[in-house]
Amino acid sequence: MTPQRSKRTGGPKTAAGKVSSSKNSFKHGLTTLGFADGIEAQEAKSFIDELVAYYKPQSPLESLQIQRIALCKAKLVKLYSVEQAAQDLALLNLQGNPAVVLKRIEGFSFVSKRIALSMLRGEKSVLPLGLSEKRLKEIKQEIDGVRNLLGDEPALRLALKQTVRFLETLWEESDGDEFSADRYLSWAVKKIEDFFNEQSSKSSKQEPFEEMLAKVHLPDEVRSLPKVSVRKQFGPESFHDSICTDLTRFTQLWSDFNAAKKLVERFHETQALMVKAITPSPEESDRLMRYQTSIERRLSSAIGELLALQARR
Repeated sequence: MTPQRSKRTGGPKTAAGKVSSSKNSFKHGLTTLGFADGIEAQEAKSFIDELVAYYKPQSPLESLQIQRIALCKAKLVKLYSVEQAAQDLALLNLQGNPAVVLKRIEGFSFVSKRIALSMLRGEKSVLPLGLSEKRLKEIKQEIDGVRNLLGDEPALRLALKQTVRFLETLWEESDGDEFSADRYLSWAVKKIEDFFNEQSSKSSKQEPFEEMLAKVHLPDEVRSLPKVSVRKQFGPESFHDSICTDLTRFTQLWSDFNAAKKLVERFHETQALMVKAITPSPEESDRLMRYQTSIERRLSSAIGELLALQARR
C-alpha cells in the first residue's frame, strides 16, 4: 500500500499571511544580531516594528534587509549616546574641578588663585588669621590714612585702632605677657607671609593652590610669639619704617583678595567657554568617525537592497 504523502501548504498565500509569517524571522533573529546591551536590542525591536508596519515585507530577503536597517539604526543611536555621554562626563569633571579651569586663566597671582579656589569651594575662611573681607577692608583703609610717625607702641595703638583691635582678638593670656601690638603685628605678618609663600610638596599630585587652605590662628601658634620686639631699635624712624613694611602685607593681601573676586568672575566665563569647546580627543574622534561611517554605509546598503526587492514584486 502506497503511503500517503503529507500535504504541505507551501507557506502563506495571502498578503496578510505573508506579513504575519515574515515576523517570525524577526522574533528569532533579534537574538543573533550582536547587540551591545538590552537597550540597543529594544531600540532595534522598535525600529523593526515601524519598518514592518510601513514596508510590509513579503519575503525572507525583505525581512533580512529590515533587520539590517534596524540593527544599523540602533547602532547609530547608541553611538550618538556614547558621544553625548563622553561630553557629559567631561562636563561633570570640569564643573567638579575648578582648579582645572583656574589653571587656564593667566594674569593672576598664585595667592589670588588660592583665594579664588577657596571662594569657589564655598569655604568659610578664605583669608589667613580668620580675617573677614570687612575686617581686612577696615584695616586697609586705616593703613592708607596713616599720616603720623609710628615711632613706638603708644603711637602704633593710637594711629591704628582697627588694626590693633583685630590683633587683640588673636591675643591669648597663655603667652604669659601683656598684649603688645608690636609683637602681635610681627606674628600676624609672619602668618600672612606664610600664606603668600606656602608651596605644596613636590610629591603632591594636586595643583599647589588647590592644596593650600587659609590658616587660622591656633593656641600653640600664639604661644610661639616672640617675648620681645623683633624690630631693630635704631630710633622712632627705624621703628616706623619696620611697622610700615609689615603693614604692606595687609595691603597686598587686600589687593590679592580683590583680584580673587575678579578671578571668580573670569572663572565662570572661562568655564562656559571650556564647556562649549568640549570635544573627544583626536584619536577618539577618528575612531568614532570611522565607526559611524561604516555603520552608515551598511545602513545605506540595506535600505537600497530593500527598496530594490520591493520594486521587483
